[in-house]
Amino acid sequence: NGAKSGKMKKSKKGNTMPPAPTKPTRKPAGMKPSGESSKKGIDQDHRMNVLLLYADDWRYDTLGVAGNPVVKTPVLDALSQEGVRFTENCVTTSICWVSRATLYSGQYLARHKFKMIGRNFDVPQNEMVYSLLKKHNYTVGHVGKLGLNVELNRSLNFNFYNEYEGWHWKRIGYRLWHVTEKNTADALLFLKN
Repeated sequence: NGAKSGKMKKSKKGNTMPPAPTKPTRKPAGMKPSGESSKKGIDQDHRMNVLLLYADDWRYDTLGVAGNPVVKTPVLDALSQEGVRFTENCVTTSICWVSRATLYSGQYLARHKFKMIGRNFDVPQNEMVYSLLKKHNYTVGHVGKLGLNVELNRSLNFNFYNEYEGWHWKRIGYRLWHVTEKNTADALLFLKN
């Protein structure tokens, strides 16, 4: 099938179409088969690890696994084969910070009303995705651009937090870092600790 091979399909009109989304072939670790449940619904000793990679301004076919014939993303492709890839994700508005506010709050713009960056993000912090994960005993880290420009209660939301934005290259100490290298180094630091 086109999704497994990474080939793009042609529509009847001859336009290139993305491959059909694939369904996960196995249940993620920590999920009990239907009919079986513990008090909390998830076996606490075998909870899923959650790695959320969120990028602005990507087309639907940016990843190799999504059928892109040019872009090579072998590490992300492998992660998608072992985990869950959300193929129906779309933005509710095309403004990046509104999309991030929607992701973190679980609310549409009409409810969270975060129209202007840095102002009026009045969602209770104990209702945001980070604090809810932390409340359920996940160790929560954030690396890279959060981009809301609002004060977050770091102890409520994060175990590890290192936000930076607005640069591609930056000298830190004696080293010149590219933001991708810095994201990787900080993510590995979080995972090792």
